[in-house]
Amino acid sequence: MSEKCRVIQWGMGHVGTAAIRMMLQKESIELVGAIVSREEKTGKDIGELVGYKSIGIKASNDPEKVLRTEADAVFLATAASIGTKGTWDENVKQVSTALKASKNVVTTAGFLYPWKNHPEMSQELDNLAKQHGVSLLGTGACPGFHTDFLPLALSGCMARVDKVIVRECEDDSFVDGTLWLTTTMGFGLTPEEFEKRSAGTLHKFMIELLSEPIHYIADGLGWELTELRPIHKYFTATEPLKTVALEVAPGTLCSHQFVIEAFIEDKLVISVEHSFKICPDKVKEPADGSYIKLEGRPSIETELKGNFWPWAMLTTTAHAVNTIPVVVKAQPGLVTMPELPLVTALK
Repeated sequence: MSEKCRVIQWGMGHVGTAAIRMMLQKESIELVGAIVSREEKTGKDIGELVGYKSIGIKASNDPEKVLRTEADAVFLATAASIGTKGTWDENVKQVSTALKASKNVVTTAGFLYPWKNHPEMSQELDNLAKQHGVSLLGTGACPGFHTDFLPLALSGCMARVDKVIVRECEDDSFVDGTLWLTTTMGFGLTPEEFEKRSAGTLHKFMIELLSEPIHYIADGLGWELTELRPIHKYFTATEPLKTVALEVAPGTLCSHQFVIEAFIEDKLVISVEHSFKICPDKVKEPADGSYIKLEGRPSIETELKGNFWPWAMLTTTAHAVNTIPVVVKAQPGLVTMPELPLVTALK
């Protein structure tokens, strides 16, 4: 690896754009290429695409050509295909293409801890990374840090852990993409429209999203889970609501509550909840608040405060970008956060 990490950006949606802006300000990272899918971005300077001056790197829709560029890592920030198409196939193809080009991969698309849900896929990616002497890490913020890594870190202060409860309530009022708000979350749709259009895909996506942190925590604590129970509730607006990107009429969807409860026999040992809502000053269900509770000896509780959710895209991006140098130096294979040195903000 050179003194600076040479990075190829793959995907220029909300996370990818935030990643480029962040990396352009880092002394320890040098952007050397960018892969995009949207025709209107192809051939344009990526600095100008994110509101900066020209940096002499043009976005390309030819992954294999860009991946021939000398680079240490690929930051893959494409959409999670399990959420858009119902399978991991598209993301697996993208990751595999980068690994075959002997590039380390950090991604926010998934692959946090897929070993339990998709053992064959995980083993194939692990083998592929090792074959080419590189590493693959899936991470972000929720999941990627607050949902999974932080509860395990807190458990190190305990003599015994009986139950882990993680709760996150995300405020999407500041999200400026209607694709996420309407197509994925169904905000602004009636319950009947939502059930017909995207309920099944979203439900499957959230089970994948939340079950990986649960298996991650359970394996970290040496627990053998016997059952996972998913719960999904959604709520409709009682008055007109307006966000940065969307107007929601009364009687249409304005919030979701997703919970997965994990059991050992009949004992609840892990509960992970992630709720999405808009206009929290007017939408009261589900309740606000993001926290981690570990019950045991002694019990520990920590609350997530500040302006985390209005900056959710940035925190997701920042945590992933900050891992790049340690992933480049990691042992080859499909790696997870506990295997890496402490990740801190890059200079």
